[in-house]
Order: sequence, then C-alpha cells, then structure tokens
Amino acid sequence: MGRENGLLTGLVPSNLTILGGGVWGSALAAIGQAKGHEVKVWSRRGNLAFEVAVADAAVIIAAISMKGVREIADRLMALSLPSETIIVSATKGLDPTTWQTPSQIWAAAFPKNPIAVLSGPNLSKEIDRGLPAATVVACEDAIAATALQHLLSSENFRIYTNTDRLGTELGAHSKT
Repeated sequence: MGRENGLLTGLVPSNLTILGGGVWGSALAAIGQAKGHEVKVWSRRGNLAFEVAVADAAVIIAAISMKGVREIADRLMALSLPSETIIVSATKGLDPTTWQTPSQIWAAAFPKNPIAVLSGPNLSKEIDRGLPAATVVACEDAIAATALQHLLSSENFRIYTNTDRLGTELGAHSKT
C-alpha cells in the first residue's frame, strides 16, 4: 500500500505535523508517536516555529478551532506546500461567514493536495487514555485515505475510510 507518488509507502514511519496543541491535537500526536512516526506539534503558545513544524511533513493534521482554519490555511499557502502533502482536517464546525466546512476551505486553498477529514464519535480524553475508539477518514483520494488509515490505526484506535468528505463533516454535526 502506498501513495502513487512514493511519499507514503506501506507502514513506513512518516513525518506528521499536528497543528493545534489542545487535547485533540495532543491525543492525535500521541497516536502518531506510538506508531513510530516523527511527530511535530505546533500551537500558537508553543516554541516551535510554524515553518519548522510543517517543513518536510508528509501529513499535516489540523486540529484547530474553526475560527483559526482560514488564517492557518493562508499561512500554509505562503510556504508553497508540496502537492503530495496530505492535509487532514480534524476540525468541526462551519465558517460563520461563508458556511463552508473546514475541508472546503482547505480544498480551495490547496486544490492539488489530497484533503481528508478525520471525524467520528470519539472523545479526545478517552483516546488519550488508550480507551477503544473508532473514527472515519474521508478523502476523495482513496489511496490517501487508506494510507492515513494505516498510518494512524492501532488496536485501540480504529479508522474506517470513505470518499465522502462533506458527508463525514456534516454527519459529525447531526444529532441522533
């Protein structure tokens, strides 16, 4: 299993960057580290420079609040991100001005990059404690979705894939 461009190959450890050092970002960083990946975490309050955090990242996971998505996308665009870098949105919500989802904002900013959504009925504190959880990675690029599944899945963190980014994001908001 691998990216056709050779960036992600099988289960080889990869360079992951987590944007957002809150509870959700920290839980995702712990999952990546447990899988043997090199993980950099950037947050506004941290000491790691944004440019350093995203340099050479194969996967960038944005675990930031909705109000920061557009600003962070703009900062990332200024760095000329390689088109093979996978961008994963782990943000819930809608832009209050445009009603766009986070992945729609990312896709508009990075039309050549695989854009994925990580969403599910999971609680970051439970994941951080190692309790079982399931989530979905949705990406129109099925190869990227499967690569992300292999990169982040573990015995206690199951990831299922699909190609419906928008449905996955909006489904996270429905009340059942």
